[in-house]
Amino acid sequence: MYLHISQFGIFDSEVKFPKMTISQVRPVENYELELYADEVTGQTCLNGTWYSLSQGTCVVAKPGSTRRSRLPFRCYYIHLQTDDPEICNLLQTLPDCFVLWQMQELLSLWNQMLTAESAASPEDRLLVNSCVLQIIRFMVLQQKTAANIKTERVSLHQKTLLSVDRYIRENLDRELNLNNLAAYCNLS
Repeated sequence: MYLHISQFGIFDSEVKFPKMTISQVRPVENYELELYADEVTGQTCLNGTWYSLSQGTCVVAKPGSTRRSRLPFRCYYIHLQTDDPEICNLLQTLPDCFVLWQMQELLSLWNQMLTAESAASPEDRLLVNSCVLQIIRFMVLQQKTAANIKTERVSLHQKTLLSVDRYIRENLDRELNLNNLAAYCNLS
């Protein structure tokens, strides 16, 4: 498994580009993972789609994408390359932009990386690689959980609609009203 972390840290657009309001379109060469931990006013554009950035937003820019940003913003970031097909597949399945509802664990991992940043020992590099893999795992698991919740909601709605349909079919000879339907489906 090859995992090369080319850059990581905290990016502050007001420090790096103090007078810039919008960046130029640029190609994405590596995977770029970003976490917005503070309230921000910026936006990012991936492959022509603009996303508003807010606290808890994760951006996953994939190689071959194009991107640009409306500034200002501040984020934790990782730029990495890998030839591991499993890691590539996991990163490719993540949406370009999504919101995490539990980001404290991710912030803790990012901060562990930042404390190891200055030292170049093999132990510190191992810690950084481990943190990056845990961050990817965390993002993937949160997305799977979000997908399961969405599926459960859809299933619940489908069950409710099927109940309504059944009630209507069974009571075509009676006067139908919304109160009776709601009572039948346990909806208030």
